[in-house]
Order: sequence, then structure tokens, then C-alpha cells
Amino acid sequence: MAPRTRGRGISPTKVEVIGDLTTADLALLASERGIKPVPIKALRDRHHALARCLATGMSNAEASIMTGYDPSRISVLKADTTFKALVEDYRSMGDAAQADFVERTNVLTLTTVNRLQELVEDDDSLSPSTLLEIAKFSADRTGHAPVQRNVNLNVNADLGNRLQAARRRLALAQGSQVLEAKVIRDPRALPDITLDLPDV
Repeated sequence: MAPRTRGRGISPTKVEVIGDLTTADLALLASERGIKPVPIKALRDRHHALARCLATGMSNAEASIMTGYDPSRISVLKADTTFKALVEDYRSMGDAAQADFVERTNVLTLTTVNRLQELVEDDDSLSPSTLLEIAKFSADRTGHAPVQRNVNLNVNADLGNRLQAARRRLALAQGSQVLEAKVIRDPRALPDITLDLPDV
């Protein structure tokens, strides 16, 4: 018998028969066994880190990678009332910060537009090209930008066959014969021409 070099040794399995299984025993499987996770006694830094991750909308797996918690432990913590309240606190803080950022950005935008309008009205030295750029920028931001469409135009020139037909017509007009060379061209081999046509 070779000595074991890895892992734990296999312990023998013990089986003990208590009694026969009845239908009443099966009904007990559907009842609550009264096993509840131990509530959090004190919130630690890892709890706060996990709560911040979950408040941003991360899944259990993503939060597990970020914090080192096992996904099953995260599921247990999410059922805890204290931890739920902590996640909600971080979520409301994030919502408030986002709302504040949006409000401040709106105020800054309005202030900038007002100042720009004052400059346009008061400064006669602005060149027409500068004014046109301001107008284009404003139109673009309000949904009035020029629309450009790509139009694919397939042009099949078939120059070889057309040249041969022209030579035939010329030969008939002059009363002489011209050797005909058959020109075969695959129209699929001709390039597509793309034109950008602005809407008017």
C-alpha cells in the first residue's frame, strides 16, 4: 500500500437505520425548519464595500469578484434586514448625487448659452464663419442637424461591349467588315460607387 501524498484520507461511511419512511415524513419536507442565518451584529468595512457594489446594480457574481465574498454568502446577507437598509442608504445617496450632478450640469449649460448669446449680440467683430459654426452647433444639439444619406449607385459601364457595338455600327456605315472580338465582363466584378448626397 503506497503512502498518501495529497488530500485528506477517506473516512469510512457509517449508515444507521432509524425507521421506515412514511408519508407524514414527506410532508415535513415542505414545512419551515426554522433555520435562519445569524443576523449581522456589527457592520464592518467589507459590508459597506459590498453594499456600495450592490447599490450600483452589480450582480452577486460581480460583487463577489470585487469584495471577495462568496456569492452564496452575498445571497444570505441580502436577506438580512440590517444589510438591506445599508444597501438602500447607499442607493439613495447615489440617486441624490446623480440628481445633483444633473441639476448642476443643466444650470452650467444654461449659464454658458446665455453668456454665448450675449457675446453674439454684443460683439460685431465675430466673423460669419464663427457665427455659422455656432449656428451649426446649436442646430445639431437641438435635433436640426443636416442629415446625410449614403446612396449606393451600381454603375455597370460595360465599356468593352459598347465599344465593339460602336465599331460594328461604324463598319456598317462605311460598308466594310470589322473583326468582332467578343468581350465578356462580369457585372459583379465592377466596383460600386457610393455618393453622399445631403438632404435639401
